[in-house]
Amino acid sequence: MMLREMFKTIFVLTALSGIVFTAYADDTGRDLYDEFCQRCHGDDKEGVANYKGDLADFVDRMNGNTQNMPDFTDFFYDDEVVALHEYLTQAE
Repeated sequence: MMLREMFKTIFVLTALSGIVFTAYADDTGRDLYDEFCQRCHGDDKEGVANYKGDLADFVDRMNGNTQNMPDFTDFFYDDEVVALHEYLTQAE
């Protein structure tokens, strides 16, 4: 019985961590966009609204591997890049 309770606790904590991370990604991604991206992309996320690229493609863009974006290599922490990607890929 004790093992079953332990697994239930692990399951609940795992589920909650996903919820907490999603909330973190939403807030952090929005804050990062507002501070660093909005100047070029505007309030309506011009060129990146409902971004559909995967994370690897997004990292390439952030690292300046496109003619349309400045190079942000090593500017953001990895979790910030993920949060920004999550924010941009959300349907509005």
